[in-house]
Order: sequence, then structure tokens, then C-alpha cells
Amino acid sequence: MKGQSKALEIVLVLLVLVIVVYVVLDIFTKYMAQESEKLQGIQLTQEQKMAVQKMVQSCETKCNNYQKSASEKNLVEFCTSFNEIDLNGDGDTNDYSDKSVFAEVSLGGVGSCEKRVPCFLLVECPNVDAKRCSEAICSYYSSLGVLGSALDARVNELLDPGTCHDKFLAYHWYTIAFPQTKRGELECMQ
Repeated sequence: MKGQSKALEIVLVLLVLVIVVYVVLDIFTKYMAQESEKLQGIQLTQEQKMAVQKMVQSCETKCNNYQKSASEKNLVEFCTSFNEIDLNGDGDTNDYSDKSVFAEVSLGGVGSCEKRVPCFLLVECPNVDAKRCSEAICSYYSSLGVLGSALDARVNELLDPGTCHDKFLAYHWYTIAFPQTKRGELECMQ
């Protein structure tokens, strides 16, 4: 009987040890999963920051090319460069934002559709804004022989404010630059 009680005690001790090990392992795996999620979040944030920095650098390069050459072609290249950026950091680029979570991008309260953020909103290029871009596009393409409604269609295609644009978004760059013009109604003066 004494041997049986010792064996029973050993079995109970082993059972308790197995349960304790299981609980410790469960806690450890949950902790590791949480830490892994945090690391993935940090990695995603860093990747987004690097992508935004790359976009800003690309826009700065295009502006510098225009400034050095004073070429209308380089100005059109700068003006027609748009980027997709989740400015407000909500994980959705199908919306409007007039604030940026990225230190590299200062919008100054001027908003944009996140799917179509123009270079002239990301970087300050001297004497270049949406109106100047519209004029440059009209001039450049008319010099290539594009005229009339085809020219108007081209400027509207290249300066499309994005699907989120609504004329009631008072601080959208398109509404500020062309207050009396609806999306798709820009015209070149000929």
C-alpha cells in the first residue's frame, strides 16, 4: 500500500508539472505573438516612412531638374507626378486628408485625395502651383500639336484631383486652385 501511495504521489506531481509547463508555454507563446505583432507594426511603419521619403525625394529631384533647366517639359514632368500615400495613417488610401502623420510631408492644411497626392503639394517648388501647372500643361501639349477638346481632355486627365474630390471640400488643392471648376472641366485658353 505504501508503494502504491508513493506511485500515486509521483503521478500527481508529474500531472501538476505537466499542467504548469503547459500554462507557462501558453503564456510564453501569447507573449511572443504580441511582441511579434508589435515588431510587424514597427516594420510596416518604417517601410511606409521610407516609401514616403522616396516619394518626396523623387518630387524634389523633379523640381530641381525644372529649376536647373527652366524647361517646360521638366515642369510638366513635375506637375503631373502624383503619389499614393496614406497621409492620415488609417490604412485606407481611398479617402481625403488635409493632415499628414509623416514628418516628411507638411500639407499646411491643404488636402488631397490620398490616391492622387501631387508633387507640388509634397514639396515646395518655387513659383509652381496647380494653376501654373495647368498653364504649363496647356502650353506644352499645344506646342506638340494637341488642340481643342483633346487638349482640354489631356489637362483634365493629368490634373485629375482624384475620386474623393468634392467641390465642397474647401481645402482640397483642386478646389483652392480652381474654385469655380468641377472635376473634369478644366479648359486651356487658346
